[in-house]
Amino acid sequence: MQTSPLALPFPNAPSIDGVALHVARAQYKTWDRCDLTFVTLDPGTVVAGVLTTSKCPSPEVEWCRAALTLGQARALVVNAGNSNAFTGSRGRAAVEAIAARTAAHLGCQPSDVFVSSTGVIGVPLPIDKAEAGLDAAFAAAPCDWEDAAATIMTTDTFTKGAVTTAVIGDRTVSLVGIIKGSGMIAPDMATMLGFIFTDAAVEPEFLQAALSKANTPSFSCI
Repeated sequence: MQTSPLALPFPNAPSIDGVALHVARAQYKTWDRCDLTFVTLDPGTVVAGVLTTSKCPSPEVEWCRAALTLGQARALVVNAGNSNAFTGSRGRAAVEAIAARTAAHLGCQPSDVFVSSTGVIGVPLPIDKAEAGLDAAFAAAPCDWEDAAATIMTTDTFTKGAVTTAVIGDRTVSLVGIIKGSGMIAPDMATMLGFIFTDAAVEPEFLQAALSKANTPSFSCI
């Protein structure tokens, strides 16, 4: 894929306490690159999210929507090359297998695992490749933010990330985000995948309210 002439340099993003990034090759497509990003999160991590308003969401979206009600997370698994959308019961079985395998690695509940997929539509995610990729990612050395962002790309022409800081009381906190998608955001998130991480101490209810408020005049306006 030729890099866009409009590409911005990837930001110098700091590590976030409690967040470890790993990538691996699950080989969901025939390509010479990593295609699975595995993020482990320390116990006590809270989570919020905004999801597509599609009437035909993938099993991953349905899974994450249910998991969000619990407000906590221990892992994020994102793959490129296969969206697992329009795959029925076989697609749901794949998501359940990914969550169970991840939970076994981390000693947590499957509901603490968030799963996202992007790529070809209508092809069930191969469970054997998913599990082998997870095992490889879990054993891999930690990587940086740009590697994690590059791994989830599909038709993107460059890696996309952002970083900022904020002062809360007497503490400076960091926020780092990565995102993928080329023209995939309309309407209301569509098939865009974006993930933001912070070391701020915040309750899940407040985090969800803040994210939803920020999303309305930004992503949901595009």
